[in-house]
Amino acid sequence: MHDPFHTLQVTHRSGAVTAGGTFVAIKGQVVDGVDYIVEAVQRGARKIVVAEGSIIPTAGRAAILAHGVELVFVPNTRYALAELSAHAYGYPATSLTLIGITGTKGKTTVSWLTYHILRHAGIAVALLSTILNRIGDDIYSTELTTQHPDYIHAFLRQCVDRGITHVVIEVAAQAVTLHRIVGLSFARIVWLNFSQEHGEFYPTEAEYYAAKAGLLSFIDQQCGMIVLNGDDSRIASCAQNQQVPVLVIQRSAILLPPYAHSSKHDLKNLSAMPDWLSISCEYEGMRYVCSGLTGTYNGENVLAAVMLARSLFVAPEAIAHSLKTFSGVPGRMNMYRLPHDGWACIDYAHNPSSFIGILQELRARASRIIVIFGCGGNRDPQKRPVMGLIATQYADYVIVTTDNPRYEDPQHIVQDIMAGIPPEAMDRVTCIADREMAIKHAYALSDRNTIIALLGKGPNEYQLVNGIKYPLSERMIIQGL
Repeated sequence: MHDPFHTLQVTHRSGAVTAGGTFVAIKGQVVDGVDYIVEAVQRGARKIVVAEGSIIPTAGRAAILAHGVELVFVPNTRYALAELSAHAYGYPATSLTLIGITGTKGKTTVSWLTYHILRHAGIAVALLSTILNRIGDDIYSTELTTQHPDYIHAFLRQCVDRGITHVVIEVAAQAVTLHRIVGLSFARIVWLNFSQEHGEFYPTEAEYYAAKAGLLSFIDQQCGMIVLNGDDSRIASCAQNQQVPVLVIQRSAILLPPYAHSSKHDLKNLSAMPDWLSISCEYEGMRYVCSGLTGTYNGENVLAAVMLARSLFVAPEAIAHSLKTFSGVPGRMNMYRLPHDGWACIDYAHNPSSFIGILQELRARASRIIVIFGCGGNRDPQKRPVMGLIATQYADYVIVTTDNPRYEDPQHIVQDIMAGIPPEAMDRVTCIADREMAIKHAYALSDRNTIIALLGKGPNEYQLVNGIKYPLSERMIIQGL
């Protein structure tokens, strides 16, 4: 299938420049866009946008002069990229109902649930998410939770041209900070939760919180509505002084399944439990049961999606029917039967709060849990020892391994994790750098009453090492045991 986003009229990627287009040279954490001006000009750029005070390499200046390319200086290239992109594509966001979803965890699940409900109700809806982007039946790959604005506005232009009316968008805190959503006005915004994350980007938790809260300023003041988690006082406080209606998610509306209050079950009995792969909530007097999801923490996610759909005038009956057909989210608590009748759980949990959430669920169900996890390189190092401690608190056995070390020494990451593990738990912990070998070792230690929890990678089927992606599919490894 042709990728309509391979080349763009306005772009920060030199390789995506189209003839007559605009190249915005952004200085990133690893590379500086001014070093790619020559390539942009060679590909046909007619305008180069750089930050005031930038030092343009001699070759870049020569290319600009030789081809008569316009050179523009701006105070902020990221902001300019968003404004120029919106203009180039005719401000498509103004013709769409945008639904923005944020939170430290749960963004993807709520986005997929909301997309599923709206599509099932006959609404022409598109999706921009961590796992994939979608317009109609066309699916596009993605490597970011929230794309750069050049991609976003090109995507929204395609939506308008193809008759889409609603777009569900996952919004990361960095997208607010880095001006990726400039030019967007959201009809609905959901803030699910807030906890420690992204310490590699935000020096303090207060700055991370401010970025999350900053999304609320992008609400449509004329017809917008905000959905907030009322059980988190920090989030609930944002309901004050809003000029638009605010709906509040309350944990009391979640209907807990029987296992949440009972002792551990042998896995052989789990398949007979009606709530093994479902979650329920109640809203406006109606009960909604969602198939394909499990875990009490997903109750808030289901409730948020239901509240969103009702606020968009989807009938309760249509919502209830669509939830029965929901097949789950790739890499979010995906359960696999093992040859000895035990289970493996693949989940994207990669921060302390998500670790606690999923391990509490698994602990309530299994006689024995083996956890396999690592921590991403060049990401918040402060959470590593915390996650090591949490894993040993809930698991019977822990295998520390690698998870996208990127440009960092994997052994250094492992040492950070191990620093949080108390001495009395060390005999229940081992380190196996090869993730595939770690999975096979866990299986050798497991039996029918064991859940092997593979945490961190979720739907990602690769290891990222020194800028290179190496294939690694936990799903395929598990299915090949």
